Amino acid sequence: MLRGKHRRSAADRSALQQLLPYLALGLIIFCLLYFLWPHSSVPSTPSSNQSTLIIYAFRYTDPEAVNNFQYFLRHGIVQDGSSQYRILVPALVESEALELPPPPANTKFIKPPVNCFETGLVGWYLFQSGLVDPSRFSHFVWLTSAVRGPFLPPYLDGALSWYHLFTKQLALGARLVGATISCAPLIYSDTVQLQFPHVQQGVMATDLKGLGMLKQEGVFECHRTWLENQRQAEYQASEVMLRSGYNLGSLMRRYQGVNWLDTSKWDCNSRLDPTQDGLYDGTSVNPLEVMFVRIHHAHVVTDQPLVRQAMRYESWQNESKAPGATDISSNAWTASANKQLAQLRAKRLECFDSEFYINASPLEFKGWTPPQAFDHFLKMGFKEGRPYQFHC
Repeated sequence: MLRGKHRRSAADRSALQQLLPYLALGLIIFCLLYFLWPHSSVPSTPSSNQSTLIIYAFRYTDPEAVNNFQYFLRHGIVQDGSSQYRILVPALVESEALELPPPPANTKFIKPPVNCFETGLVGWYLFQSGLVDPSRFSHFVWLTSAVRGPFLPPYLDGALSWYHLFTKQLALGARLVGATISCAPLIYSDTVQLQFPHVQQGVMATDLKGLGMLKQEGVFECHRTWLENQRQAEYQASEVMLRSGYNLGSLMRRYQGVNWLDTSKWDCNSRLDPTQDGLYDGTSVNPLEVMFVRIHHAHVVTDQPLVRQAMRYESWQNESKAPGATDISSNAWTASANKQLAQLRAKRLECFDSEFYINASPLEFKGWTPPQAFDHFLKMGFKEGRPYQFHC
């Protein structure tokens, strides 16, 4: 009897050992399905602990304001179940000229009866209109028609809502976040100036506590002059956060991880506005870095590189969504390149640094003479983008 039981016991163990690989595989598949299957814990309707209120204030101060506004209507409104949009268009603005589309379910167009700068319009809606209870929302983002965006790289299309890149920094400890931060001073008299890091207007974000702090400091009041608006809506907004011990945040690569409470950082970028051409540590910010770009008519007329780049991105974005084939054969560089090449052709061979050009080329070119190098540069090298330099 004992031997029979022993044989059955050994057979059972053998059968179990054969099943173990299948049981282990089944457990792995279950775990993968559980953790990777998109089961959401976020409700589809806004609630007080997870929803974001996004307020866009339109103000016609420049012809490009309309184009900035239209861009946001096309690309900035996200229907993700956790955001609400309020588009403020003052009653004195002809809405027909703005071509207002039918609003999505999470969007409302509001006509403020007041004539304020953009932040004042936002303040009217939040605290005077009676149309909203701010305590229903956890985060707030307000934008102006002075900037164009959001610009996102194509590999993020549909992967996230643009405003999450702002609210994410709020969750990491900043209390006021924007696209850019500047340490450039505001000089408003011969002897008085404000100089400290500040989130620049155009797009700003904060949480419910930060909103109360900004309201108490008068940031959202109806400022009557440009200087007053700059001082209160931009500089004062950041100053109250720093004074209260809270950090600032931006999308700029150079400023990630900076503790702006450290006053040794307050001379950032040599106190120059980084959004101006060439003043971002010798280069310019990129629309895909900061997401929102200030565009005025004067920027377009003077062909400011940052604005040119943003408008080129917009053109490509519109073309990719248009029906039919996209024209990718053109290149705006060729028009200016031919003129520049003609100027270079007029230079003497003696001015051309042939040694530099040959050394920067593949090994096969090492036996070239200076005339051969200059001839190759004029015929092919310039348009190939090869490195070159002239002595004179």
